[in-house]
Amino acid sequence: MDEDKPGIERILAAAGRGRFNRVYRYGDVSQAAYGRRDAGPAVAAAAQHNPDFPCAPHIVPSDWTLTDAFRSPLGDGRAVWIARLRADGVRVTDEGVVPEQYWGHWTDLLSEAEREALLHTL
Repeated sequence: MDEDKPGIERILAAAGRGRFNRVYRYGDVSQAAYGRRDAGPAVAAAAQHNPDFPCAPHIVPSDWTLTDAFRSPLGDGRAVWIARLRADGVRVTDEGVVPEQYWGHWTDLLSEAEREALLHTL
């Protein structure tokens, strides 16, 4: 975790490390940024209408299902969310469910140094 950075910068840094063609949950970004999953609402709030938030459509709720709650500079609502992910090659169902083959893991969102430190604790 980037402990020397303020909250929003830690969230942006973690979200920016996501892998192409992968989708992460708000809790995954929270885990990478803070070492705990319970800051998912802060991640969602940071993503809403924030043009600096990297890959906002690729960060989703914990059940991997898209809702009308999506708010971004790209547009609002589930249909926009689905369209953005599909444009990025993620085959979201018409019901807004992200298939498991596109699920990313929170460790993808760690910096190289953080990943190395985590490996040494195992």
